[in-house]
Order: sequence, then C-alpha cells, then structure tokens
Amino acid sequence: MCKVLKIKIKKGELWFGGFTDFAEYMPFDEKSEAEIDVTYTKGHYNQINPLLISSLGRYVYAENYFKLNIGGGIISVESPGEIDFGEKSGVREAYSYIKDKYYEFDGRMPDVRLFTMPQYCTWMALGENQTDERVIDFARSIVDAGLPAGELIIDDSWTDYVGQFDFSVKKFPDAKATVEKLKKAGFFVSLWITPYVSVDTPVYRELSEKDLLIKQEGKPYIAHWWKESSACIDFTNPAAKTWVADKIERLKTLYGIEGVKMDGGDTRFYEDGLETFSEEGRTANGLSEAYGRFAANYPISEIRATCKCGGLPIIQRIADRFHNWSEKDNGFDGIIKRSLLMSLSGYPYCCPDMIGGGQYEDVEKGIAESEELNVRYMQAATFMPCIQFSKPLWKYSEKTAFVVKKMLAIRGKYASYIARLAENAAERGEPIMRPMMFYTDKCGDISGQYMLGDKILVAPVMEQGADEKEVYLPQGEWRYEPTGEVFAGEQRIKIPTKLEDLPYFIKLGE
Repeated sequence: MCKVLKIKIKKGELWFGGFTDFAEYMPFDEKSEAEIDVTYTKGHYNQINPLLISSLGRYVYAENYFKLNIGGGIISVESPGEIDFGEKSGVREAYSYIKDKYYEFDGRMPDVRLFTMPQYCTWMALGENQTDERVIDFARSIVDAGLPAGELIIDDSWTDYVGQFDFSVKKFPDAKATVEKLKKAGFFVSLWITPYVSVDTPVYRELSEKDLLIKQEGKPYIAHWWKESSACIDFTNPAAKTWVADKIERLKTLYGIEGVKMDGGDTRFYEDGLETFSEEGRTANGLSEAYGRFAANYPISEIRATCKCGGLPIIQRIADRFHNWSEKDNGFDGIIKRSLLMSLSGYPYCCPDMIGGGQYEDVEKGIAESEELNVRYMQAATFMPCIQFSKPLWKYSEKTAFVVKKMLAIRGKYASYIARLAENAAERGEPIMRPMMFYTDKCGDISGQYMLGDKILVAPVMEQGADEKEVYLPQGEWRYEPTGEVFAGEQRIKIPTKLEDLPYFIKLGE
C-alpha cells in the first residue's frame, strides 16, 4: 500500500526536485500545478533522485520513488515505501542531511583531467561519419586553433553495428595508429558505447546464447531507441557486466583507449516488469540505475541518464540541448538550473551538454547557427565542473574563436581550484556548483547565477540581446573580475556586459 504525505507550501517557499527532466516546471510554489511520476519515468530521460528540497530547508526523500501532485498550494507525495520528511535550518543544512544519509560519496572521483582539461566530442562535427581521417582532422583543427588538448570522445558509429565493441576496419583501418596520433597531439581518447546490441549480429547471438540479455516473455527484449530497435544487455547480471568490462579492457589494452561515454540507458526505453537476472532490474528505474553503477567503475566515464546514483564518481551530462535560447524548447536557458538540480541530487560532476547544443537534429534540419548564442553558451559553460565542445566553434567566426580562447584562458586560471572542489565533492559530498540559496535567503532563483565553491560567484548572460546582467551579491566584499571594481554584498546590482564578457566575481578575504 502506498503512503501519502501532504505538504502545505508556505508563503514565499520554493521547492525543487531531483529530476532534471522536469526542470522547466520548477521552482514549485503556492501557485504551481503539476503532476510528476518518477516511480516510472517512461518518456523522460536524464538523472533522477527521489528528492524534494525547499528554499526554507524542508526536504523529502523517498527511497522507493514517488508520484507528485502539486496544486492548490499543496504538494501531495505518494510512495510505495517510506517517506523521509523534515526541516533543517536552511537549504545547505537540508542538503547535508540528505547527502549524508542517502548519497554514496566515498572519496572516489572521476579522473582529475576531466575538470582541468576540455572535452571534445566528435558527435556534432561528424555525426555518424566517424572515420580515422575525419577524427584526426577534427583533432588537428583544435591544435591548429591554439586550443588546449584534452579528452577526445569518438562518438557514435566507430563500430560496424551497435554493441560490437571494436573499431570498424572499414572506417578505422589502423585504429591503434589513429589513437597514437591523437595521444601524441596531447589528447586522451574515449569511445561512445550503449547498453544496446543490434539484432541478428554475432554479438547478439553470443549474448543471447550466454543468457546476458534482458528478456520479455522468454525472448530478448527489444528497445526502440533513437537509433534503431535493439536488444539490451542486462547490467543487473554479473556475467554480463564482466563481459562488457572485458570488452572495454581489450579496447584499453589493444588501442590505448582510456574512457567511455556511456550513452542510452534511459528509463524511457525500458519497461517495468522485464525479465532480468536481479530483482532490482524489474523496473525501468532499476535498469537505469544498474547502468549508472557500472559507469562508476571507470574514472573516465560519462553518462546522461541514470537513477538514484547520488555520490557515485561519474561525469553526468545534461541531456542534449537544441540550438535555441528557450528552456521550454530544451535550449540554452536552463542549463544552470539543471546543473544545480543535478548538484542537489548528488551529481556534482556535471557537464552542461556540448557548447552551442548537442542535438544532431539541428544539423539535419539545417538550423542556422547564432554567434551570440554560441558565445553566451561558451561563457555559461566556462566555470561549470566540466566543459565540452562538439561543434568546431573555433572555425565559426573570429569573434567566436576569440571568446573560446578567452574563456578557456579564464578557466585555465582556476583549473586547480575546480580540481580541489571536485576532490572536496568526492570526500565530503559538497557540490562544486552551489545554488545561491546555500548563502542567502534573498536569492531563491537558481537559473541565473551560482557559486563555484565558496569563492567565485558566476552570473552568465542567459538572455538573447541582453547588454547587462542583474546580480545578487551575498554578504561580504566582491571584486568584479572583468573590471576590478569592488562591491559590497547584500545588494542587487546591474552590470553592463559586452558580448565578449562573462560576469563573475571573486569574494575578497577568501
């Protein structure tokens, strides 16, 4: 029998949840109306943690997930298990309680290079046309532009079919030599993988014979995902995990690969009640969680869909963004809010998707690129835990290339600070990006500015055509880095901003 908790929303109180797909409906306040079901998230994709937290320090956590009905000033929480509800002295204290009790921070963290060096993904530049020559040319363009090397992610279609776990000989005749060239240029290389396997292939037949696939009515379950209809590896099965781990280890040993970009695994491509090795995988959420937990075995891993993996050492990427300004249209406005929701949910190692948007549908439709949007996206990503390119912005225009170099130089100046924050997150569970609510009760907005640790206040321009930014400064003295001006805290100020400027402040005395 489900338990039901009803919470009256107080005047001025703002509520946020640990389900980034629903970010556009947040914050929930007295006037909000919404129905949200995270017991089974069919149709949605992204990180989930069954958490609610309010600007007044109230919290809800339901280990068995919940359904929400919000309306009439009431939040109704329905869960098949226990509901932990309480109140602390503030947001930071409520978060601390949740992370100590429910998140799994244990000192492990992703490879530090993922925070100190840029990530370059071949997806938007190459799509499914991944070949050795094209990948080398993509990497060469980065070096020729004078940008720092970093992680290079070879994306979809480096294989002949999904689930092959080996390079296509036609596309990469000498994959080892290709990787060696990339390494000599300063890159470390990761590969795109999924939990899916193309049917009627040697790998499909092997996994089917070894009983390592998810089933439905005794037959391999077929998931209809964005690329094709495929069978699914059962990541609740230790033998299946060993099989995949062996394949990844072979890629490392044979070719010098260092990491994996683990795409897919969305709850929207599973169903409840499937036949799996473990009882925990009998729900879509459980299968997504199992995939995320497998990702935590690799210091260089990225995932963008999982459930209840708070605290695990995985880079969590926001779902693919379209090249537009609107949060409601899955665009640029909203990447700060979603990153902060991930931070509150125990996912501090977040990446704000590929700069300028990572939805390949934009390329297929021939959506025109906006210089202003690309520049503002670049600035907004500058201080986030990870920064990832896919579009070759350094080729787009002189102004865009100038801003890319300028922002990477700024990030490089604080790279060691970001690395220390990542270490602190691993050891103490404190977010890298922190909502202003951690520091003041006068700034409940989590979409326009944030703190990077306790020292740097970042307030990117998020609106099209804006030439100024309104910023709330908490207690203390703050130096505006672009000009060196010093401002007293506990006030709102408006800062003029040119297109090439990123508004950020350093707290003095820290």
